[in-house]
Amino acid sequence: MRAVATSLVQSSYRVAVVSPDAIAWDELQTALSRSFQLRQIASWEQVTPSMMEFPMDGVIVDIDSQGRSAMEVLNSVAEFRRANTDLLIVTLTRRPDRDLRLKAAQIGSDRSKDRPTSIPKKLAGVTPMISSG
Repeated sequence: MRAVATSLVQSSYRVAVVSPDAIAWDELQTALSRSFQLRQIASWEQVTPSMMEFPMDGVIVDIDSQGRSAMEVLNSVAEFRRANTDLLIVTLTRRPDRDLRLKAAQIGSDRSKDRPTSIPKKLAGVTPMISSG
């Protein structure tokens, strides 16, 4: 039984969650841990160094928790996207800002979601996107 569980974990997709926010992490972990191996990364600057020890298939970026303006974070995501075209990138924000979501789409975010209350409902489409990707 243990070998089967290990095999399932090793074959699941690896997703980094870039957020120091404990509530966001708990919600994402609850919503996604059955489908993905998750790793919490506290800041955007730690993503690239973390790739050596945690090769990832996707990144979920909590824009609001990075301690920088949303546009600065999105510019960093755009630069990362140019170097990592094969990764799924999902950006999250608590702001109901349509322009911010449009900017996220323009820079190469595969999905951009506002996160007012229910992350599981908002991220329901992430599993099919990675699986079919």
